[in-house]
Amino acid sequence: MLIDLSFEASLITSIVAWVVIGFSTGFTVHRIPVRRLDHDTWLTRPRRFEEGGRFYERRLRIRSWKDKLPEKGDIFPGGFSKRTITDRSDEFLERFTAETRRAELVHWANAASGPLFLIWCNWPLGVFMICFGWGGHLPFVCIQRYNRSRIQRTLDRRHRSEERRASTRRTSGDSADASAARIGERSTPTDPAADPSGIGTAAPGPVTPTAPGQPVMAPAVLPVAPLALGAWESRSSDLPPG
Repeated sequence: MLIDLSFEASLITSIVAWVVIGFSTGFTVHRIPVRRLDHDTWLTRPRRFEEGGRFYERRLRIRSWKDKLPEKGDIFPGGFSKRTITDRSDEFLERFTAETRRAELVHWANAASGPLFLIWCNWPLGVFMICFGWGGHLPFVCIQRYNRSRIQRTLDRRHRSEERRASTRRTSGDSADASAARIGERSTPTDPAADPSGIGTAAPGPVTPTAPGQPVMAPAVLPVAPLALGAWESRSSDLPPG
């Protein structure tokens, strides 16, 4: 104890100190932009023992008591209340997840400030204040980590589902393109004589007039389109009579 105070004075000073520490850390962390809280750090990252939040359900029975503790995420202007989930969109859940990291930082900072009380408290009271800090804030840390784990599981399932749907659409599109290409290859004739429609693409050769009195003979040609036949008949009618 660096500052010699009576027990009563030390107790009152400690109560005031807890209030000041709580508001000062809350306001300081409140000013952190959301974009800096959209990912986990070493402090907030999931631990293996948590098992995606199941540890808190099985060992701590957190679902039976977490809603009984106060929630003050919106105590400052522009704050974010985490009392209930009012929207199921990905954007809201991602913001909710970021705000759980903010709240967790506040409670870690409060819990870690316990040794400061040894400045004016005697050893028994100072140790009590340290235990009070950890015991009073660790439950809130557990709540933030539990809620974040649950929401993250939901977001991960959604992302995996979207990836599967996108993969299915890509596979279907590739199959459709391949089928269309095969159909196009089968329907494109490579030889005019093999045209299944019976309409060729070769034009008739020139018509050679014969001697007077003999009929005009057209050369043998492949089947041609009606338009080509019309052009051939027009040319034939322009020949001099026999």
